[in-house]
Amino acid sequence: MRSQIACAYYNKISRSDNSDSAGIEADRYASRTIGEIDEEWAKVVEEIGLNIKQERPKQLTKAMFDQFDKIIVMAEKEFWPDYMFGSEKVEYWEIKDPKGENIKGLRKTRDDVISGVKELLE
Repeated sequence: MRSQIACAYYNKISRSDNSDSAGIEADRYASRTIGEIDEEWAKVVEEIGLNIKQERPKQLTKAMFDQFDKIIVMAEKEFWPDYMFGSEKVEYWEIKDPKGENIKGLRKTRDDVISGVKELLE
């Protein structure tokens, strides 16, 4: 869910639709919206004026990977597909998965993602 906030914030700030979000293990959640998966996370994101409640996680595919010039990855490296390793277009952001965190932890993760996007746009 880190990638959904990064995508939404990037597109809002850049006034574009150039960003997309996909997960490495998203298939198991694809039938549910973000609001259904984690209502607290959706609320924390709404605090900064973004609504991702109705977004559905998408599974990253090799075709998607090939389509973009830059790939920001927040998933732990042990979950990465082989094609991501060694690619010059991959940039890893070490941002903790907020799963199981309290509201304070969710806000920290949200703010870390926002900071990363701001740095990327500078």
